[in-house]
Amino acid sequence: MFRAFADMLTVASLPIWLCTLNYTFVWRAWHFLPSILVASLLVAPLLGLAIVCEHRDAEASERPPRSFFPSPEGFAHFLFLIILLVICIGYAILFKVMVFQLPGGE
Repeated sequence: MFRAFADMLTVASLPIWLCTLNYTFVWRAWHFLPSILVASLLVAPLLGLAIVCEHRDAEASERPPRSFFPSPEGFAHFLFLIILLVICIGYAILFKVMVFQLPGGE
């Protein structure tokens, strides 16, 4: 049960961080560094609690705890996904720019 809770906290921390950063930077018009600090101070306890839950689950199931950092293979897959996403977004922006450059129709 602790492992599922750790996974939920880890997955939930990124949208919470992004939403807090968006709120403090865009809507409150703070500077970028205070916005990152506020968002990080909100998410850091969640990640700490996720690590504690993972270690407690590892003790209960008598297995080694998972590492917080990804394996080299997992990191390579993540980089591949990010590069693929950037390429797709770049092509979409390029297509949109080309469409706006077309002359007006009838």
